[in-house]
Amino acid sequence: MHLNRNWNLVMTAPVPVAAVFMAKWIVASLLILFVQALFMGLYGIAGLLLALPGPFPAETIGWALRGWYACLSISALQLGLSLRIRSFAVPVGFSLAAVLIGLGLYVAKWGLCFPYSLLTIGMHVLSRDALDPLQEALFWTMNAGYGVLFAAWFVRGLKVRDVVTA
Repeated sequence: MHLNRNWNLVMTAPVPVAAVFMAKWIVASLLILFVQALFMGLYGIAGLLLALPGPFPAETIGWALRGWYACLSISALQLGLSLRIRSFAVPVGFSLAAVLIGLGLYVAKWGLCFPYSLLTIGMHVLSRDALDPLQEALFWTMNAGYGVLFAAWFVRGLKVRDVVTA
């Protein structure tokens, strides 16, 4: 995106910055939804190939949907970082560090306060226990809040200051 001044071309196009961000975010969310559907398909195929008894567990569909929803806020943050930082490695390194912090906060029971913990909570990665109604409501609310916050923050930042300063 930042090679050959492509980002300068995008930023000078007669398209609002918010539309550029939202288009990229929507494409990313659709790709994540596709991956979650692929994951569910492979999960079902593995069950058939291994001849596991019983029907396909219906709760896994909820896990996948909550995982996709949690990825929306994370992808908004990662997209914003990628648009603002020219280096590819910095946003990836940030994500890796944030995942480790998120696991720590999840174990410390503070996971609902950190976007990278919300994926673990939504997909029940470390615990098959269902969320109580308050935790479920907080999960959906926190993800929506983080998504809106990160999108607004980075769109405003792109409007005020371009990525390339040279």
